[in-house]
Amino acid sequence: MRIVSKQILLVLCFLIFLITVGLVGLHGIRQTQDGLETIYHDRVVPLRDLKHISDLYAFNIVNVTHKARNGNITMFTALRMVQEAEQQIEEFWSEYLARDFTEAEREILQEVLPLKPIVAESVQKLKGILQESNQQALTTFARHELYQVIEPLTNKLSELVDAQLDIAFAEYQSAHDRYGMNVAITMLILGLAILVSMLSGWLITRTITLPLNQAVQFAHAVASGDLTRTISSRKRDEVGMLLNSLNRMVTSLCATVGQINMASTEVATASEQLSSASTQMSTGMALQTERTSQIAGASLEMSQTSASISSNMADIQGKTLAALRLAKQGEEKVKLSATEMVTIASHVDEATTCARSLEEKAGRVQEVIRMINDIADQTNLLALNAAIEAARAGDAGRGFAVVADEIRKLSERSTLSTSEIRTIIMGMQQGVHQVVQSMTKVNDRAQNGNSLAQEVDSAFTEIIGGMESLQHLIDQSAASVEEMAVTAEQITEDIQTIAITSEQTAKGTEEVSRSSSQLAVLASDVQTSVAFFEIRQNDEETRQLAFVPTPLSTDFAQPAGGCTEQAGKRAG
Repeated sequence: MRIVSKQILLVLCFLIFLITVGLVGLHGIRQTQDGLETIYHDRVVPLRDLKHISDLYAFNIVNVTHKARNGNITMFTALRMVQEAEQQIEEFWSEYLARDFTEAEREILQEVLPLKPIVAESVQKLKGILQESNQQALTTFARHELYQVIEPLTNKLSELVDAQLDIAFAEYQSAHDRYGMNVAITMLILGLAILVSMLSGWLITRTITLPLNQAVQFAHAVASGDLTRTISSRKRDEVGMLLNSLNRMVTSLCATVGQINMASTEVATASEQLSSASTQMSTGMALQTERTSQIAGASLEMSQTSASISSNMADIQGKTLAALRLAKQGEEKVKLSATEMVTIASHVDEATTCARSLEEKAGRVQEVIRMINDIADQTNLLALNAAIEAARAGDAGRGFAVVADEIRKLSERSTLSTSEIRTIIMGMQQGVHQVVQSMTKVNDRAQNGNSLAQEVDSAFTEIIGGMESLQHLIDQSAASVEEMAVTAEQITEDIQTIAITSEQTAKGTEEVSRSSSQLAVLASDVQTSVAFFEIRQNDEETRQLAFVPTPLSTDFAQPAGGCTEQAGKRAG
């Protein structure tokens, strides 16, 4: 039953008792009114009538008779007064006899009624005397008959008056007894109402205060961190609803604390994994720096080789022009031309050797570029894993997510730069291959020129044509060498860019490491705060309310099940 219903029921009980007391009071007042009405109509009015009758006999008959005898009033006046008294006595007797009588009154009336005719006869005799104005007869009547006739009647009238007083006293006693009974009934009802009210108030107060005390103790326990307690009530009133709401609140709070505890554990685990990933990234960046140094050395060596090839090509070009001039000078320069052709063949072999060495070094640069690509892919993967762990950390890992995004962008730039280097190296390899082919042709031509020098007379025209072809090939080789030099410079610039990117990546890795340390400290603080609460174990309702997220697994993170199991143990 709700508290409002209990209060309404208590008020209804009060109203019932109040109405009962009112009805009892009204009944008592009605009885008192009836008693007063009875005393007035049945006692006071008859007393008045009897008094008037007695007074009329005493004053208007007896006293008038004496006054007329003594000459105080005339006989005629005395007659008139006696007649009026006689008429009034009959009226009062008629009113008196018209009501109900008690047994005592009936007994006295049985004695009074026989006296009335006697008195009436005596009054008629008095009226005759007064009418005759017989003074002597009046004196005789007054002395010998008046009192003897009227006094017994007035005595009986006095007895009737006494009977009326006795009956009135009895009515008073009855009214007093009824009053006492009404007072007793009223006091009993009031006492019963007070008792019922006190008992009902105590019961209702107890049904409110006891659960409220339980709620206060329960709230104190929750405030002190004890979430293992439960409180429930089968009552459907407001207090029962309050207790059930408190129990549901603590169950939800217990689930929330468990979830926070598990989340903080996962954040701590993620920070450890992130720190491990940062260490791996640092190692990878160190390896990338080392490989970049190697590439820088190879690029420098390639630049030097390109300069040497360019110098040799200039020398070859000069020698070829000299040979062409000698060929045109005539046959007398054939031996010198043959000697110069041998020199040219030697230089061509050297250039061929350098070109092949450059091709091998370009192959090594290709291997280094593939290694850089592998490092960039691994860096990109580590940045992706770091972004995933930052997303799992929520707001606390937002700064770390920005750092991880910068690392991913640097990794993408490294991949783009290595792609450009790969394209340049492939172009350079093609140029070197063409140079090797050209040097081979030049060597063949030089050997043919040496052979033809011995037969200069028959093949002088072919020598000039061959020298012109050689000049053309040398121009092409010079252009290729210049392109190779430009490519070498571009490779050097790209390597410097990679070195700067590696340095920025290393700084980003340090920032990630610091962020993971801060995240670990925050997770520890959260676990310390949550440890203040003692939650229930093996609570089905709490397990249903709690939401345990499953972390994403990465190459360097622990399995999701292990994190959840560890968080569950700490929460328990």
